[in-house]
Amino acid sequence: MSLRMTFPSFEIGLGGIVRDHTGRMIMAFSIPSSCSSNNLAEALTARFEILWCLQQGFHNCYFELDSKLVVDMVRNGQATNLKIKGVVEDIIQAVAKMNCELICITIGGISLSYQ
Repeated sequence: MSLRMTFPSFEIGLGGIVRDHTGRMIMAFSIPSSCSSNNLAEALTARFEILWCLQQGFHNCYFELDSKLVVDMVRNGQATNLKIKGVVEDIIQAVAKMNCELICITIGGISLSYQ
């Protein structure tokens, strides 16, 4: 017996802000997308922002993510979730070209930082 489950995709907006070291906004973005999970949405947003920074020549960066799962996958160098594996692999490759830190912001204001 095999069980196949599908989850609906939801129309969402991916968004973020890039700031300089003084907090001044450099760029903000909002991109329509459809995702099947919050972790996929977070990974897609991170990939867009990281690749944009890399293309602009910004190599010393901090990235704040809401998903500890995504941060852990990037930190460990492998995706454990097949639905977001390709996106996480893109992030891992981009981060390897930068001097950056991924920070997971969790509920309650506690942040866990990974380099």
